[in-house]
Amino acid sequence: MPSQPPGNLKATVAANIKAERERAGLRQRDLAERLDADPMLVSKWERGEHTPSAKYLSALALVFDRDLGWFYADHETRSAA
Repeated sequence: MPSQPPGNLKATVAANIKAERERAGLRQRDLAERLDADPMLVSKWERGEHTPSAKYLSALALVFDRDLGWFYADHETRSAA
């Protein structure tokens, strides 16, 4: 069962960032350093308070070796089906 309502794009992006960071074994601080960003910004992305800018989304895609569209797909719902 998905943890956020369907169609909540901000929550989907947040969940995907957090899941990939954890999968990579990185702390928020580690990811922030790789992106040259403030660790609080990473925290806000993961809580869905902010969505990464195009600059940071591109950098996240490089760090996690994902295409940009991957961050917008609801992987949790698909894997639960």
